[in-house]
Amino acid sequence: MKTPRYIAFEVLYKIEYDDAYSSILINKTFREEKLSGIDSAFASALIYGVLEKRLTLDHIIRKHSSLRLKKIENKTLILLRIGAYQLLFMDKVPASAAVNESVVLAKKLKLYKSASFINAVLRSISRDEAALNFDTIKDKYEREAVRYSVPADIIKMWCKSYGESVTTGLLNVLDGRPPLYARVNTLKTDAELLIQTLTSEGIMAEKTVLDTMLRLKDTGAVEKLGSFANGEFYIQDLSSNIAVTALSPKEGETVLDVCAAPGGKSFCAAMLMNNVGRIYANDLFPHRVNLISSTAKRLGIEIILPSVRDALDDHIRENVQTVICDVPCSGLGLMRRKPEIRYKQNLF
Repeated sequence: MKTPRYIAFEVLYKIEYDDAYSSILINKTFREEKLSGIDSAFASALIYGVLEKRLTLDHIIRKHSSLRLKKIENKTLILLRIGAYQLLFMDKVPASAAVNESVVLAKKLKLYKSASFINAVLRSISRDEAALNFDTIKDKYEREAVRYSVPADIIKMWCKSYGESVTTGLLNVLDGRPPLYARVNTLKTDAELLIQTLTSEGIMAEKTVLDTMLRLKDTGAVEKLGSFANGEFYIQDLSSNIAVTALSPKEGETVLDVCAAPGGKSFCAAMLMNNVGRIYANDLFPHRVNLISSTAKRLGIEIILPSVRDALDDHIRENVQTVICDVPCSGLGLMRRKPEIRYKQNLF
């Protein structure tokens, strides 16, 4: 059986070298590995923590390593990041455990030559009381890049666009996991009933500015909840739901969602339309369109017509009253939910 640290390593490796998305891969992996609540929480904290603090961790690792980062073998570097994150940001993990478990994991991965190197670097970091002091970095953008683990180019762009004060505010809210919101499936239940159901399942839920949206706390893996399986809600950001609610599609209308996957806006529209009308939910890739279909089935939505289409040259030949177009972009607005986005190339 794989340990939470082993699973965290595998997920982080796939995110960095296979271009996997954290939100999708983590849910899939945890479900396949059947992690317990405690183990999934620990693995999740490691994964998101390392992703959020990668620049910070790499700066500190380089400071305590005899090798340049580019010379460190890929798997070894990920193990160093996992160990360093525990040492620097997880107070409840003893330093000895952070170091020793990293060495053990290296040996399990048959990185025998790296084990002593990992041990030496992590022990050096554990003795450095000023590891998180970055005041000696002269360039202010590089200093803030290391402090907040956001590339200097992004910080420069934000400062130019919004000013230093707003940029500092943006950087300060990036740490930690974002709140989790659920869209109530009003075709099956309402907010009051869903709150009662979630409470009985051990989940804290509270109302938001929208009657159809709940903020969830202490969830664990929501896919394991009976209310989720029964289609009483789906997960969606509050801002995304506000956009479709403001659009307010009506019963009997025809809606076109040209960049639909994973389908949240189409589902919201279908509920606002009381499942009466027609929604063309299109996307470029079959596996993403299949995701729309499977979720629509779970939610009991019958008016969504998912298909693989390119909105630039494959048009719906029918009059539509409403078009939803959430086009591909840099993704910087999702940085808190998908922290690996900040390290992608060609963001702007």
